[in-house]
This record gives sequence, structure tokens and C-alpha cells, in this order.
Amino acid sequence: MPKLTGCVELNLPSDLFNLVRGDVLTKGCLYRLIIDSKKNSSSAWEGYGFQIRNTPQQGINWIGDFPSLKGVIVKTKSGAYHADKEVDSDNYHYSFKAITKADGSTVINRTEKANLSLINQPKFHYPVLLFAEDPCGWKFKGKYRVEKIKKEYVVLKRDAHAVLTMKKAVGKVFGIEGKRIKRAHSKIERCSAVVAAVKQNRDRVCDICKMDFKAMYGVEYIEAHHVIQLAALADEHVIYEDDFVLLCPNCHRAVHIYMRRFGYCYKEIVGLLVSAI
Repeated sequence: MPKLTGCVELNLPSDLFNLVRGDVLTKGCLYRLIIDSKKNSSSAWEGYGFQIRNTPQQGINWIGDFPSLKGVIVKTKSGAYHADKEVDSDNYHYSFKAITKADGSTVINRTEKANLSLINQPKFHYPVLLFAEDPCGWKFKGKYRVEKIKKEYVVLKRDAHAVLTMKKAVGKVFGIEGKRIKRAHSKIERCSAVVAAVKQNRDRVCDICKMDFKAMYGVEYIEAHHVIQLAALADEHVIYEDDFVLLCPNCHRAVHIYMRRFGYCYKEIVGLLVSAI
């Protein structure tokens, strides 16, 4: 996908996470992406974990499977819902999906998946990708999180520190990993040769605390950590060198604890640990 502000074309669902604020998608582009993401015979197929659910005509589409989605796409049109409004440059009110009854009244079902994708966001921390109608199509307003949940709408706050978790790094391809192997249970196949290659190509210094294990203990040792956990990705995928960071044992364990208990991504955890060191 082109890395520029303006009208862009997307080829894969994961390209959505590389958009820059101000990018514009044609309505046809987003329509086709939503449709083709569900077809395993299409060039936009990235696996079941990247299917864009709900129809293109709906204002809310979610990426992946509940409860821990990859992300949520929300589209807003001027005047479509009375609660929808841009409060300021960082805050937006976005209406829940409502059903109009025969008497003209509306009812909001909070267990309906479109609404649930917004209600669950504070728990699972996936990004909300906000698009506003534009003369050329859909203008990307940025990545948001759900700040508050009101009766008829959610308060979306721009996430200035959001990490593009689905962004695929550019660099030398080291191999393929992530294939599910059927045994007594499903196990994610890892490629030990990749880890060895990454360690060989870099200084064995912890990415977080900068500890040099050999300088401190007299022997070389370092651990490789997947920036995006294999379990969060859809089946097999290409490995790039900067899919990994090298960590000392203590920092590596701390990273896994923060990921497992709080759902934080790697860059968020780095910010927390570095400030504590």
C-alpha cells in the first residue's frame, strides 16, 4: 500500500492498520475489501482472523473473531445519527447501532455484535478505525479507543500512542513460521533457525534495559521475543527480522506478564518498563 497522504488503494485487510490520518479510500475500494476479505479464493484473503465482518453498507464492521478482535471500522456520515459528532480534534461521539420500531421509536441491543465490538474495546484494547464521509469516499480520521460508554453512543478518544499492531515490517525475509501442527492439541510451529539468525545479526543487548549479559556474567545469552504473538496472527505468515526484539530474561518475563494480564502491546510495555528502570 502506498505510504502517502491522499487517495490510496488497499489490497489486504491488514493494510487498514497502515493508514495515515487524512488518507482517503474510495467507497468502492473499502466495499471490495470487506467483501473479498471473506473469500478464501480472493487476493484479499488473509485467513479467518482477518475477515471483515458485517456488510459494507453498515456503519460498523469488525475485523476477526470475538471477543479479541483485530480492530473495528466505524464509518460516519454527516446527519446520519443525531448523537454522531466531532467534539474536538481528539474526541468523537459515535452512535450505537439502533433498530427503528414500527411506532418510530428506536431500541439499542447491546449484545448485537456491531455494538458489542465497541463495548468490548476497553477490555481488549484493539483499535477503532474511524472514517468520515468525504467527497472522494471515506477519509481516515485516525485510530481511537473507547473512552466512555453512554446510553446511545460511545465517546471515542484519539489514541495518539496507538501501535500499528498489524503493520508488517519491511526487510529481509528469514523464513515461514506459525503453521498449526495437529497432535493431541493444536500447537503453533516455531522456526528455531529464524531465532538463531536474528541473534547472529544483532548485538546481544536487551532492547529494554540495555543489559549486556556477557559483560555482566561472562557468557553470551539473550532471548528473542515476537513483537506480535504468534497466537494473535492468522495461521502461517512470513517472518521478517524486525518481527523480533532481543531481551534479557527478566525483561522478557515482564513483557509476557503485561501482555497476558493486561493485554498491552509491546511498545506500550516498553514505555512502562523504561520509565520504571
